Amino acid sequence: MRTLAQAKADRRELWRDIKRQHRREAKEKLAGLRAEIRAARERRKGALVSAKERCRAERIAARERVRALRLRVLEDLKATVRAERLAARQSCTVRLGEARGIKDEIQRARAALLAERKYQADLRRIEAAHRQRRREAPGITRLERQGESDDEVRANVPPDLVALFERVKRSIKASPRMSRTEAFLIMFPAGLCGSPRASRCDREVGGTGR
Repeated sequence: MRTLAQAKADRRELWRDIKRQHRREAKEKLAGLRAEIRAARERRKGALVSAKERCRAERIAARERVRALRLRVLEDLKATVRAERLAARQSCTVRLGEARGIKDEIQRARAALLAERKYQADLRRIEAAHRQRRREAPGITRLERQGESDDEVRANVPPDLVALFERVKRSIKASPRMSRTEAFLIMFPAGLCGSPRASRCDREVGGTGR
């Protein structure tokens, strides 16, 4: 039969075993949390790099589309100018022919002068209209390059952030320094929600929704 002293010693040993087990479990839990944080940081880094590359490709593609459109518009303007110049020259030729048919020398000179003045006025009008159309030809601004539609942002962000973007998309704006995708990923980095810091993400989403 065990003595009272032996029983106390057994209890003390049992408590020591329990404390050692708790410390071991706490260390394992901390190691797991650190691993999750490292993985979340890697996912965020990769998502930012990928999003920036896609944004850069979209900006280049948009710039090329606008350049091609502008070239087409300029070619159409040049064709219009050539046609109007030809019409003016033909009209002048007709008026000159009519002037040459006038027998009186003074009347003929006056008619030729009027025809030439009309031709020069037509040329000035054509050139002014051409300059105005060139100024109105479509171009591209920095904000237009940075701006993205909701569909473009959905395609750029990681799949696990699409639902979050749907909740806050009205508050995500482009700026001269970054696109909507970059602004969203900086505000809500990949791995923030669903990690030990999920409560913080919920607070930020709630505040954005208000």
